[in-house]
Amino acid sequence: MVFMLIDDWVYMEKDGKVGIYGRQEFSRFPMGTSLQVQAAFLEYQTKHIKEDQARGEYTEALIQADFDEDFILAQEVLPDNSIQVMGAKKSFIKGIYDFLKDYRVQRLVPYGIALRALLRSREMLRADQSVIFLDDLKNQALLTIFKGGMFNVSRRISMRDRGYLISEIKRSWQAFNDEGSYVIVSNNQEWLAGFIEEGFLSKERLVHLEAEFPVLEGLKSAQFAVHFAPIDQILKDKKRIIWRERLKVIGFSLILLGTGFAIYLSVLDSRRKEDLRESGLKRQENLLTEQLKNAYQQKFLSLLRQDKPVGYARLYYDLVSSISSQWIIDEIRFVNNAKKGWIIQGDIMPQDSETLEEGFKPQGLFTQASTAKIILKQRLGKRVSLQLDQGRVQ
Repeated sequence: MVFMLIDDWVYMEKDGKVGIYGRQEFSRFPMGTSLQVQAAFLEYQTKHIKEDQARGEYTEALIQADFDEDFILAQEVLPDNSIQVMGAKKSFIKGIYDFLKDYRVQRLVPYGIALRALLRSREMLRADQSVIFLDDLKNQALLTIFKGGMFNVSRRISMRDRGYLISEIKRSWQAFNDEGSYVIVSNNQEWLAGFIEEGFLSKERLVHLEAEFPVLEGLKSAQFAVHFAPIDQILKDKKRIIWRERLKVIGFSLILLGTGFAIYLSVLDSRRKEDLRESGLKRQENLLTEQLKNAYQQKFLSLLRQDKPVGYARLYYDLVSSISSQWIIDEIRFVNNAKKGWIIQGDIMPQDSETLEEGFKPQGLFTQASTAKIILKQRLGKRVSLQLDQGRVQ
């Protein structure tokens, strides 16, 4: 597994070794085409929707006010029941996948999410106190503000003079518009010592974090529900999962057929050798045949309905099967609700304004789904929501 922060530079850890590479230099770096990558990126926007604003269609209107159809969006429900929305340009995400075309991108998340995972693992985030994180990436600095689970867009700082750093911290804090207290966390101890010398903050409000590249440590410290990928990549991944499940069923079926054929040959041989036991062996053959039939049916069903995490392939198949032919899918997302658990949401809309056919006819898992009317691209569409049990998403 390789961990990366992808910017104009590539900050990478592989086999416990870290380094900084230019894009062209990285493209000449041999790593193996089957290598799995977990990566973070910096070019994204955020929007925080407070709890009293998080109300169905009103929330959707707030999101659409800042993000158009050129964005890939992800959202999460924070512990205070507010919503944080993250968006990145589709062209930018596609550019990352083109850059990493020779590797398997297992997870791609915004920088703030990966860094937040590290702060949580070190128990540095508190609901009543903000954290200003000053990240020394050697060739640039990044300034990010966290409050609870919320974070802002990171500010890039090219100058390393401590007086300039102090002015940037003050400017960012003022723009964050929070009157509460804060601490400064950084992986550069010299900067923190300089802040004390300048009389900017007391030692009690400064925390040194031992990590050469904290964002890479964050990528290793958590499992992320958020993943940014182009729609064609998502479909490609889903297709691979579906075929993998089909191959499992085919393989098991071949085993059953081989077993049944072997038993059948054994029965024929026994009949040739022991005519006197023909009637008894016939009953045994019928019994075994029935057992094989039941075993095949039960195993086949268990592959689809076993009490394990719901497979992406099954969810996607049942959702597509439930949508009328004259309707299309605009977006599919997974939302982690802190109170209710996981929810899969699909936004669908008619192909044109003249479509009268009912858009959603629940099939399979989606017979338990709920629907809500939404506006998608100036058409009256629907949001299909299916509540999943906690821990049932792979």
